[in-house]
Amino acid sequence: MRQFAQALLLTTLTLIPFLSHSAWEVKKLIQSDQDTLTLTGSGSELEIPTNQLRQINLIFQRMCARAEQSGSFWIETGTTPNASARGLGSNRITVNFAMISLIGDDDSQWAALLGHELAHLKLKHSKKGLKRKIPLALAQGLINEKIENRAISTLLGITTQAIDANYSQDQENDSDYLGAIWAVEAGYSPWGAAELHQKLLAIKPGDNYPDFLKSHPSSEKRIEKLSRLAERLETEQ
Repeated sequence: MRQFAQALLLTTLTLIPFLSHSAWEVKKLIQSDQDTLTLTGSGSELEIPTNQLRQINLIFQRMCARAEQSGSFWIETGTTPNASARGLGSNRITVNFAMISLIGDDDSQWAALLGHELAHLKLKHSKKGLKRKIPLALAQGLINEKIENRAISTLLGITTQAIDANYSQDQENDSDYLGAIWAVEAGYSPWGAAELHQKLLAIKPGDNYPDFLKSHPSSEKRIEKLSRLAERLETEQ
């Protein structure tokens, strides 16, 4: 038993350095006196001027004020642009290396992205998503157990997936809307979100997955909606 505990402790201690070099809290990074920060982990690397990171953090603080939300801001490794909001237990916004490289120093696009993620927190999407997924998973489990006909089971499985995707798309649209409004209220261009999604579409043209099964709206439709919203917000300024 003691040998097992020692082995487990050794394994845990071995993993800690790896984890610590896969994610970094921005407020700690910007305290550096180096002109440029180099972050490495999981086979990827990011070089970013410290002042640029301070500017991104300032945008984060401004958007938090508009959203009336508090939370921490993190960077993680990753070669495909991504950002996420975690609201269960502690509010945490995370962007990865690829997303930072994609946006660069465009303040309006940063405001749109961070506003979108903060809207997920404001609207409690993490909690609502968990409440939705558990019953759907239980229902799917009962379906698989009770129905022997594979075709019917598959069809019902697609139905539960479509229900989940529809809710997720609605959440993304709501977060796009709120994030864009907050960005404009904070003094940024209303076009940030549309321009960012045009960049994302250019590097990831899409897939053959049916729209009604996707957790996010298709990029083309999303850009159309965001462009119409930007035009409206621009005329209201």
